[in-house]
Amino acid sequence: MAYKISSVHLILVVLLSFSLLVSIFNNKHSLNREGEEY
Repeated sequence: MAYKISSVHLILVVLLSFSLLVSIFNNKHSLNREGEEY
């Protein structure tokens, strides 16, 4: 049980960090696009 819980927790942490990285990347891209337009 402990192993299962830890593995699930690890997957959740990885997913959260990945989504955070993606959001940061999207923000940078949108900022670059706005800068190019103006």
